[in-house]
Amino acid sequence: MLVLFLSLSNFGVKSARFLFTSSYLLAKKINIGPIKGLFTLPPKATGNSFPEEQRAETQLTDEQIQAGVGIMLGDGSMDSSKNGASFQLAQGTVHTPYLLFVFGLFFDLCANFPQLYSTWDTRYLHYNYMLKFTTVTLPCFSQLYNLFYDEQGNRRLHPLLGAYLTARGLAHWIMCDGEKINRGGVFLNTFSFSMEEVDFLISVIRTNFNLDCHRIIKRSNGKIYWRIYISGKKENLKQLINHVQPYMHSSMYYKLGL
Repeated sequence: MLVLFLSLSNFGVKSARFLFTSSYLLAKKINIGPIKGLFTLPPKATGNSFPEEQRAETQLTDEQIQAGVGIMLGDGSMDSSKNGASFQLAQGTVHTPYLLFVFGLFFDLCANFPQLYSTWDTRYLHYNYMLKFTTVTLPCFSQLYNLFYDEQGNRRLHPLLGAYLTARGLAHWIMCDGEKINRGGVFLNTFSFSMEEVDFLISVIRTNFNLDCHRIIKRSNGKIYWRIYISGKKENLKQLINHVQPYMHSSMYYKLGL
C-alpha cells in the first residue's frame, strides 16, 4: 500500500525515512487508547534541510498547488510571516492513511514528521486523537496563502480561485469535507463559508466540472449553515467519479459510495 505514498524510482535516504515512519504510524495507530503515552512517535525530524539561499528558489509543483487548493477548501490551514507562509493539515487518526498520502506530497517541504496530539471532547467525554503535519515557512506558499487570506490574515476566497480548482483539488476537497448520502450524491460540508461564498463555489464547480450541484441549508443549535449538494443522478455521479477518483486515496473511496 505504501507505494501510493512515494515513487520507488526515486527511493533514497529521505524516502527511506518517510517509508519507515509511514509504516510505523500505520502500524501503531490501532493501539491508541484513552490514556496518554500509549502512542510513541519516532524522532520528529525528517532530515530535510532548508538553507537560506534555497528558500527563495523553492517552488511548489503543480500537484502541490492543485492539492493544496482543495485541502484549503476543506481541513487545511496556513500561517504567514515576513518569510513566506506555511501549510498544515490535521486529521483524526482514523484517517491516518489519507494524512500520510498528503504528507507524501509535501514531504520535501517538511522539517518534521506528522505528530500526534489529543483534544478533550467535553460533549462525549473522551479524547480525540489527531495527527498533524506542518511545512516549513517558505515564500512559495504565499501564492496559495493569498488565495484564501487577505492582507490582515482574515480568511476569504479570492475572486480568481476558480482558475486554480482542478479535478485533483476537488478530489482533496471531497476527501477532507465530503460526505456520501444515502439517497445518492455527495455533500460538501462548507459550514465555515458564508452563503455568498458557497454560491461562488457552486458556480466554480458548475463551470469547471459541468456538475449538477446546489446549496442546501442546515440548522443546528439555532444557527444556519450551508453546504453543497452534488447530485446523485446516475450520469452526474458517474461524471464526478471520473473527475476525482484518479486523485483519491483508496481509503476515501467510500465518500463516493465506492
